[in-house]
Amino acid sequence: MLSGSFSFSSLPNPTSHLPDPFGRSRAAVFRAGQLFQAFFQRGKVFRLWQRVTRQPWELAHLSAQSFIRGRYGGIQTIPLRQVMGSESRGNDFDRGFHPIHEKNFDRWRNIAICQLLYQCLPPVELIQMGAVYYVRDGHHRISVARALGQRAIEAVVTCLQGCEAT
Repeated sequence: MLSGSFSFSSLPNPTSHLPDPFGRSRAAVFRAGQLFQAFFQRGKVFRLWQRVTRQPWELAHLSAQSFIRGRYGGIQTIPLRQVMGSESRGNDFDRGFHPIHEKNFDRWRNIAICQLLYQCLPPVELIQMGAVYYVRDGHHRISVARALGQRAIEAVVTCLQGCEAT
């Protein structure tokens, strides 16, 4: 007979170092969830401050000109500070690309996990009008990049006006 108290809960979890069923590190899954919650809360504060100071918080929408065929601008590295709006998803993110709704959590977290595990993601698709870029595809990737403190992102650029193809 064993002396003292014993329980299985006092043993270390033998699976805590194993990846989750999708092959991802549990630490990356946990960190991505924390990152989403922090960036989501930061967005609430950002939107409140923008309202108090009477500044717009909504993501800028690209006008109907986006349906005009632009010319291919190539794959470029774009500073995130120049990405100012969206072609179609302005209701899911604010001007700082903070997620507005928690319904974005699963997709956002999966993108963050890929970034944290250094997995390659396809470049985002941007539309350039002058010095400003609008997102066609890749809103979540841009949001995660901003949350992680990236300064630039790879993008396939379509030029509408005022830009030079590379």
